[in-house]
Amino acid sequence: MANKKKPTMMEVKNAISNLIQEFANLASYISSLDKTLGSYIKYKKDDKKFPKWLEKQLKELKKESDKSNEKP
Repeated sequence: MANKKKPTMMEVKNAISNLIQEFANLASYISSLDKTLGSYIKYKKDDKKFPKWLEKQLKELKKESDKSNEKP
């Protein structure tokens, strides 16, 4: 049978610290991606068109989502 002892406080603390570090790394990575995408949009001179296109895409996704959530 498997040993079902509870984790110690130190093990819980270490697990939570690891999770916090992973979330911080993930946030940093997402921030880098955001900056890269923003720079690319400026490079392509689509500063004005991109937000409009993005808004249109979000509306289409909402319509699709609403259709799939309707009850038969």
